[in-house]
Amino acid sequence: MLASVNTANMKNGEKAIHGDDNKLFVTFYTDKILLTEQTEQKGEPVYREVEMISIKIPGDAKTVVEREVERKDTERFKAQYNDFKEGRKQLQEGTPLERMNLGKTELGNLHHMNIVTIEQLSTIPDFLLDDLGLGARGLRDGATKWLENQKVSMNEFETLKAENEALSSSLKETQDTVKLMREEMAKLQAKK
Repeated sequence: MLASVNTANMKNGEKAIHGDDNKLFVTFYTDKILLTEQTEQKGEPVYREVEMISIKIPGDAKTVVEREVERKDTERFKAQYNDFKEGRKQLQEGTPLERMNLGKTELGNLHHMNIVTIEQLSTIPDFLLDDLGLGARGLRDGATKWLENQKVSMNEFETLKAENEALSSSLKETQDTVKLMREEMAKLQAKK
């Protein structure tokens, strides 16, 4: 089974390697490269500092793209690049796997396979499950179920929040009415 490729947002000449970019594990960093010609001329190592990109596919520890940053990378992965340029830690967007209460071994294995979020785990394609080992399908299904439960919890939270706001508003109206009634009673008693 081949991975699906979303070409809707691609510009002329761009090629998608792994469908949806938001599941890729992308980091930018600075490295140095040896300048061979200048090194030979000077007789000592001469380096140039360059910006690098690392692209990893969740579930595939063997495929890692590491190369110098190209302009298209800074546009394609704008959020990660901005974090890098501003010195912020580059985090994978999503819910950390640690929220699923997995064992240390499972977490270590998943991190080794470039899977660091529950969203990434829930979308691992079937053809990569074998690389994750025994129980991979159960882990993926567990991640999907965990995310579904979170959506239900959020829906319940929003419902309770709306009910709370309605009750608070009703209580405020009641309090205002009681206050007015007390003022009117005080006026009536003062007239007697």
